[in-house]
Amino acid sequence: MEKEDKYPNLIIRTGTGSFTSNDIEFEASFELIYYPEKTIIKTQVDNDHTQLKVFFENKREVNWELKGIIENGINIIARELHLERMKNGNFYFQPLKEIVIGDNKEDYFNYAEFPLIGFYAGNINFKYNNWQIESIVQNENPQIQKLKSKYWSIQLEGLTLTLSSKAETKEEFHSKANNISSLLSLAVGNDIIFDRQLFYKNDKLTTEIWRRKAGYNFGVLPSLPEDELNYFIKNSLDKFEIWDEEKTITFNSAVNYINSSSQGYLENRLLRLCIAWESIASRWAKENDIINEELEPLKNHLKKTIDDFELPKSHDKSFIKDRILGALEWEKLYNKLMVLLKQYKLNHNKLGLDFKTLIKIRNDIAHSGRFRKKYSKEDLVALIFNNKLGLQVLLLRELGYDSYILTHKNKWKTRIKIEELLS
Repeated sequence: MEKEDKYPNLIIRTGTGSFTSNDIEFEASFELIYYPEKTIIKTQVDNDHTQLKVFFENKREVNWELKGIIENGINIIARELHLERMKNGNFYFQPLKEIVIGDNKEDYFNYAEFPLIGFYAGNINFKYNNWQIESIVQNENPQIQKLKSKYWSIQLEGLTLTLSSKAETKEEFHSKANNISSLLSLAVGNDIIFDRQLFYKNDKLTTEIWRRKAGYNFGVLPSLPEDELNYFIKNSLDKFEIWDEEKTITFNSAVNYINSSSQGYLENRLLRLCIAWESIASRWAKENDIINEELEPLKNHLKKTIDDFELPKSHDKSFIKDRILGALEWEKLYNKLMVLLKQYKLNHNKLGLDFKTLIKIRNDIAHSGRFRKKYSKEDLVALIFNNKLGLQVLLLRELGYDSYILTHKNKWKTRIKIEELLS
């Protein structure tokens, strides 16, 4: 790959329009530029920015709006534009909400495209109720995009998700694409998102929406082989879509923690994985009443001892009580995680899960910001990988997945049936 070929591709639309903010208004030609990391609108007055400088210095930089026309006479509307100053003194507008290109009045569509950021390989093609769902190569070679993403350490648009139905609203298309993106995020190890949405009616592109989603995380190892993605999405989507909001949020948060554990300081990576386990256990694990009853007498005894003890007035008895009783919660967390494994029939030995070490490290980091004990790098890397894999397998089990997953044996990448990790 030549050096110039390594640059991410930009999407540029040119046009003219009216920029307004309260009682201020001016006409200008502009460029709408889609960079990998952000979208901006540059105007012709950048070269002679006296007017914008006055606006900026008078605190008029917020709540700008653009109404204009781009190539081929297509309408464009962008609201809540923020006026930003460049280092060279020029200005640009950054949209805080969606940019609508085309007809904003259409209610129903029969086809939509969502260029997926971070999704570079995998053939998806199946029918789902009244929907046809596919992944296609649009403009850029996804493998070239993947190479560019590694070169620049930013995620780029890869394969495009296409959805077709008889007649659905933007919200229905958007919801379906979000659900598929969430499932893909677990499967491929990247937080899969989309910043552009293209809607068609009678095979004609009528509306295009640009809006930036939240940040995303690189992953290291996908949980599923590429040839299993179609089977996974096809068989998981119906289960995923009947979950309530709380369960969906728990799933998405856990996936985000898993994927974000692939980079950064070891302390932060382990802390994120432990938070993911805690989050799932607190919401999905069935309560073990026997364990709770066993700890209750000790908890009551400690409470009474602290209450009866005469502490110096400079000490906060309530704070001390909370810290001491909180130690019992650590043991309770370990037991709850073991109950969770049993509930999902996960074999902690085959997965290499060591919850006691993970919880101890979590508590050390939470209280001191670092490891209190010296661990070998190999042990910490294994702890991260095993917990990452354990979480992925648990989430896959919750979705009813029963086929192959990716892991490694003796440091060799391999694929095994998920049942091999079950009790």
